[in-house]
Amino acid sequence: MQPHKAQVLSRYRELLRLIHRLPSDKATAAKAEAQQTIRQRQTETDPEAQLQYLKELVARISFLRITTPRPVGEKLEGGSYVLRDGSLVKGSGEEKGTRYACNCFFSRIPLPSSLNQSLYIAFGWL
Repeated sequence: MQPHKAQVLSRYRELLRLIHRLPSDKATAAKAEAQQTIRQRQTETDPEAQLQYLKELVARISFLRITTPRPVGEKLEGGSYVLRDGSLVKGSGEEKGTRYACNCFFSRIPLPSSLNQSLYIAFGWL
């Protein structure tokens, strides 16, 4: 797991923090399972298998984020997301990026020009 070692360790720590939130009977079993799984997979040399294992780890973390209660006082992870070049990215609308004719939401979505013009007319922007 050399290429993804730092990512795996970071995600593993996050997984353990989330497991710590579980009730004690479930936490013990989940921690043992996580440790055993990580140890078994650390000798994997196939890059595709490593990437698959990392995806599984991220999926497990995502599931635990949803199902485990958040301790009082813990910060919520938030942020601003914008549509850039057809994909959702973290950032704000003030950063440099592809801009279109006006500063409205629909003008930032890359659409065929005929559809884009139809939106402009429909919303009275032209």
